[in-house]
Amino acid sequence: MSGRWRWGFAAAAAGAFLLAVFLGLWFSGILSFGGAGGENKDGSGGGYAAGVGADGEYTADAENGTNMSETWEIVFKGMKFAVPEKGMACVHESGCMNIRQQDEYLIQIDIEDDTVEGLWERMDSKKKSLTDSGYRMEEEPQLLDRDGQTYIRYAISMADERGSDFDRSFFEVLLFPADDQRRFLAVLRFDGIDMEKLETKRRSRMYEEAEEAALNVLVRAVPTEEKDDPAGTLWMEDENLDPNGAYLSEDSILCDDGEWTVSYRLPKNSQIVFDDLAGKTYLDTDKQIYIRIGTLNYTWMTAEDMVRSSVSSRLSETTEQGEIESGGRTFYYDTYSVLEYGETKKVTHYYFEAYCDLENGDIFCIHVSADDRPEVLDELYYLDIYDITETEAAKNQAFSPQSTVRCASATRFRL
Repeated sequence: MSGRWRWGFAAAAAGAFLLAVFLGLWFSGILSFGGAGGENKDGSGGGYAAGVGADGEYTADAENGTNMSETWEIVFKGMKFAVPEKGMACVHESGCMNIRQQDEYLIQIDIEDDTVEGLWERMDSKKKSLTDSGYRMEEEPQLLDRDGQTYIRYAISMADERGSDFDRSFFEVLLFPADDQRRFLAVLRFDGIDMEKLETKRRSRMYEEAEEAALNVLVRAVPTEEKDDPAGTLWMEDENLDPNGAYLSEDSILCDDGEWTVSYRLPKNSQIVFDDLAGKTYLDTDKQIYIRIGTLNYTWMTAEDMVRSSVSSRLSETTEQGEIESGGRTFYYDTYSVLEYGETKKVTHYYFEAYCDLENGDIFCIHVSADDRPEVLDELYYLDIYDITETEAAKNQAFSPQSTVRCASATRFRL
């Protein structure tokens, strides 16, 4: 089973949140889109380091056991990145690459048509544009060196940022050379920890570890003529999140700011493997089919609109499109497949997506993916999932908007 899922749901469902972040940074002048430390549970550092051997292979850091020879190769805007197989990575529809390897922060990478030196010469005006836009300088810009490459580093924060769990959101920004004419922009968003409540020393440690993690990706990126991975491509590890390895016959998700619960059934021998902003992902271990369940607050669109929009924006030809009644509800669905040729084999990716309008105004979403498994296209496979129940959430039920990705961390797979 491929670790590279070519579906757009992970990007689309989290888009309103992550795209808002990037657009905010763009309008403030941090992003141009082509224009001119956290601690582990034991208190140790969470960063990693590795070198490149004489044969060009990545070598492990013996101290922390990181094996850089096991990497996801991601092609993004003409550059090939070697990202350690840990957590998740995706090419996001907002035009950036997202990497989540620690709960405390998200790494967002873009490539700009400008040089580091060029920005450094304009740093005073850049700072002014940031402060004029409401950002506060947490750490002043510095011109630093890494492996003979000069790069810029600074930290900023924003109060009452939309979608944040904290009163003040913190960002670390790195600008690192990509090639002769371009630079990397890495925005490290600390969305999983309240940085404002940390002591100064620990906050600095968090900055250092996040910076090291991002630089270890940037310094190994190389230009390539290979085709870019399309938006929506997702890499992740697939071990069962349940520590007891249990199978699930049913599950539920909270929506509407925790006021509403949607319960549903699952195919036999399903395990939860991913839990993030977009919802929950399960693996049908019998059929090796991945099922993602989520809800969207699209008050300006209906479930039927969602299918039409998805079909019209997709290059792949729809295999089947229709609707089905179940339990007094109407599910609108469509199916499609993508044939991918690799160096040694070809793989057919099969996809199914369905949407249903909920009583509270949200939209219930089902997105399914599998390689060389045409069973994904079988409408009967989804009858259990269609059997959903909406109830008001218990008053004492804890709710988190799932701003932190949870991902399994043992079994790895890739195409």
